Amino acid sequence: MAFRTRLRWAVPLAALTVLSPAYSALAAAPAEHVHAATARPADDFRWDFRAPGVRIFHDAAANSSVVGLGYPGQIFLSPGGTGGPDYTCDNGETTHTWEQGTDQATGVAGWVPLCNLVLS
Repeated sequence: MAFRTRLRWAVPLAALTVLSPAYSALAAAPAEHVHAATARPADDFRWDFRAPGVRIFHDAAANSSVVGLGYPGQIFLSPGGTGGPDYTCDNGETTHTWEQGTDQATGVAGWVPLCNLVLS
């Protein structure tokens, strides 16, 4: 009975590997050994603030409280963004994408509209 169970799962996993080259590449990638207390995901986005005094919000919404301000030259690390309410930046650009992250200069964590960030 145990043999049938193993065989039943072996075929779908093999099929998944064949059908998904991205899955195969991830499965074959070597694991990095990093101390957990100092580790940060390698795929975090490194953003810089587009203008002085960019508001960092508590939540991904303009009516949320402001927890800090970001300035050009301060790195904002973000694992990724999410959709939210529209926000119009002072340059006239409107976005519905909000990045959650931490200002590396001040340690303030929160949400910033994408139109107020530039890739660093």
